[in-house]
Amino acid sequence: MTVVIHATPMVLNTAPSGLNLAAEVASLLSQTESVRVDFSLVERATPSFANAFMMTLLHQFNRDFLRNNIEFSNTRPAVAAAINASIRRYESGVRLSSQRTAIAS
Repeated sequence: MTVVIHATPMVLNTAPSGLNLAAEVASLLSQTESVRVDFSLVERATPSFANAFMMTLLHQFNRDFLRNNIEFSNTRPAVAAAINASIRRYESGVRLSSQRTAIAS
């Protein structure tokens, strides 16, 4: 299954758009073995988008599962860099605020 990203302008720059894409990809992964995300129309992605997108998926699935079941195609270097930076942040312990456990006072 292929998800083609249609963004206008061709910049993915909000956390809500990252959350929406993550939800779409997660839904597809529950229905099919693999998903290809086509970024051919996207020139760049901001950290807000990339963090929401990747950290949501990494919270739901482990990295090996994602590596084996999601393919990113036609990804410009700036988009790949944002996604890879988000993965590194997640692996270093950074989480979205919705993924952090509440600390009792």
